[in-house]
Amino acid sequence: MADIEIIVVNDGSTDNSRNIADEFAENDFRFKIIDQENKGGGGARNTGLRAASGKYIIFLDSDDYYDKEILQEASEKIEASGSDILIFNGKAFYDYGDKIEFSPNPYFALSKDDEGIFSGIEFLKRSKGQIQQVCMKIFRHDFLIENELYFIEKVFDEDVYFFYKSMLSAKSVEYFHKIAFFRRYRANSIMTGNSMRNISDRIDGINILIEMTENLSKNDKREIRKQIMYYICVIWTMAVNRADKSERGSLLARFKEKGTTKILRQNLIDIIIFGFYFVISLPDVLMFIKLCFGKLAKSALKSRSKFFK
Repeated sequence: MADIEIIVVNDGSTDNSRNIADEFAENDFRFKIIDQENKGGGGARNTGLRAASGKYIIFLDSDDYYDKEILQEASEKIEASGSDILIFNGKAFYDYGDKIEFSPNPYFALSKDDEGIFSGIEFLKRSKGQIQQVCMKIFRHDFLIENELYFIEKVFDEDVYFFYKSMLSAKSVEYFHKIAFFRRYRANSIMTGNSMRNISDRIDGINILIEMTENLSKNDKREIRKQIMYYICVIWTMAVNRADKSERGSLLARFKEKGTTKILRQNLIDIIIFGFYFVISLPDVLMFIKLCFGKLAKSALKSRSKFFK
């Protein structure tokens, strides 16, 4: 695809990334390289977004890759429909260093039958909030600018906040059933690591998600908050898995400080639904846990009674 600009944001890299980008730029006029001090994933994306001049925007993280046809196909579809956002599917693959293992299932459970155009709210309900990853979407540039849609900077999991804000702003969202994005999972990477800051950032951001639903109708608010409950349960699972007792206690205290414990108590039915979903998706979950979290069940059981006291 010739009609494309590729903006590479060198977000304070300390490896050979800048030299690799230079090699591509020397041989391809479409590349534009921007250097900046480290601002994290959200800050890098904001820099790229502000520098972009194209009609449509798509994001790609450095560890991942696309099917080579998706840019052409997705841009043609969103041009024809005039949608604010076009979403496609993907697969995870697990990088163990000495081998690569692909998930047998698509990234989220939608099929060819789910193709169509919906409002943002309708699509959130239809997809159950599964498609939070920004890299499986192409956005109309004007839509992002008009709604002042930028990423929260220097926090982990900025995709989640951007996802809900953009979907709640979108008048039209199109689903295109193509497996075209391939996301790498590595042990101890930025997004899959179980660091204190990673979990703390996610806890701090929960109220941002809750606030986004305040102006919705009663039924819509209930539906979207169910989805947020699933996310809260994931974060709680990460917190109680901390091997260090003092770190675990600090994270659970942060949950209470932010009012999240109260939210969990008020939504016990949604927690049960989360548990059921966790079980039926267990093969993929266990593969992810093997990489990231270690002895999950033992530490979760140890901490649950204290957390809900």
